[in-house]
Amino acid sequence: MSIHSKTKNYSESGSVFYIIMLGIVLFAAISTVVVQSGKGGTSAISDEKAEIYAAEIIQYAVSMSGAVRRMQMVNECADEDISFYKANVTSAVYLHVPDVATKCQVYHPDGGGMSYQEPRLEWLQYTTFQEWLMTGNNCMKNIGTFSPSSCSASEAELTMTLYGLKKEVCDRINKKLGVVVSAPPSESINSGRFNGSYPASNFVGGVHAATAGKKGYCILDTDGSTANHYTFIYAIIPR
Repeated sequence: MSIHSKTKNYSESGSVFYIIMLGIVLFAAISTVVVQSGKGGTSAISDEKAEIYAAEIIQYAVSMSGAVRRMQMVNECADEDISFYKANVTSAVYLHVPDVATKCQVYHPDGGGMSYQEPRLEWLQYTTFQEWLMTGNNCMKNIGTFSPSSCSASEAELTMTLYGLKKEVCDRINKKLGVVVSAPPSESINSGRFNGSYPASNFVGGVHAATAGKKGYCILDTDGSTANHYTFIYAIIPR
């Protein structure tokens, strides 16, 4: 075999080896993207960013609560008539049957006049539920008329929850809301979307004394598909 042929073969072998290695690298990169697709980011964030993100989350919850309160006082909307449905934006499950008047719709100018704010990816560790969930399924300890011995439909709060937060953001939320805990309490939160009923199937706020009587705080959820998710809950209407 000539020297030219050997050189050619070596060159071709080198090219094949390069292509194989490139394929391995690309496959690894794609695999990483797939694994991370359900996460908002795993890296730690600075205290300054956590402070900003916590403030944004709390401010939106407070604004939501104020909008609902105005609809009740000015528009005379009943607890059951508050609607979080917005066509092509929020889940159709929020749609009341029959639909409520526009004056009782949170995202309508005649109602609460709120703009829907999609949770920012920077806030989240997991994006499985990248939405605010409004529910009437939870009773919160020492909020409204709830007593620890029961959790009836008349005692359930209208709450908003946000799942999958980064721990740093969760910790900062508790600090800003005066919830003194060494770590977010482990609790279970039900997340059925609100469409006028209060199933009242779950009790929140009984694990740690620091959360009792608080309208909002962040916990480590222990329920089903959202287990081990840091979750913010806020009472829009304490009942």
